[in-house]
Amino acid sequence: MKRFLAFFPSFISGFCAQPAFAAKPELLVQQFIEDYQEWNDKALKLSAQLPSGEGIKLAEAAYIELLKKFYLPSFKGQPIAFGTESDHSPRQERIVSSNISIKTAVVTTKSESTVVSNFVADYEYHLIYQPRRWYLEEVYYVDDDGRYAGL
Repeated sequence: MKRFLAFFPSFISGFCAQPAFAAKPELLVQQFIEDYQEWNDKALKLSAQLPSGEGIKLAEAAYIELLKKFYLPSFKGQPIAFGTESDHSPRQERIVSSNISIKTAVVTTKSESTVVSNFVADYEYHLIYQPRRWYLEEVYYVDDDGRYAGL
């Protein structure tokens, strides 16, 4: 019986270990936007304070960790891109709609630039449900000409 009691908490924690934000597509998108802003600001600071090669390597390593948090392990992202205005920021980007089925979801956002006058970016966050949680499949930038993978 003692062996069972010692095993039981670790067995249960395996099921409960999923982050709370991964329970709903909208929560995951909001957390991603916050974390992406944090990563962008950190990458910008590192690139300014360290020699270019060293700062970029650290920014890339942090980007890989960001992707691991939100994507399935098989995801291969685009090269990093960061700047004074983050592509995703909780101050600028808001959810405008979501379409959720049993195994997939699309969350649409709008991001209003604070730097470029009258520029609004539309994004589609495509998610997939795997056992016990949601994951991002891709984030698309959407304009009149099409949809483009953004990460």
